[in-house]
Amino acid sequence: MTSLGTKFSPTATTVLMLGSGELGKEVVIELQRLGVEVIACDRYANAPAMQVADRSHSFSMLDSSEMRRVIE
Repeated sequence: MTSLGTKFSPTATTVLMLGSGELGKEVVIELQRLGVEVIACDRYANAPAMQVADRSHSFSMLDSSEMRRVIE
């Protein structure tokens, strides 16, 4: 199995998932199997992918200042 890094380490590969519906949930599960740290974002709290992601944030994707805060 391929591994892309060790979660929560300085060398970790991190993916910011914008939109966290049912399809996103499946993507998160597969990314985690590869050792990727996943941050799920959606405008709805507790969206499906947020339930399995390592971290999550709820905010409007149109809010550029909030998006920048999450990225940094």
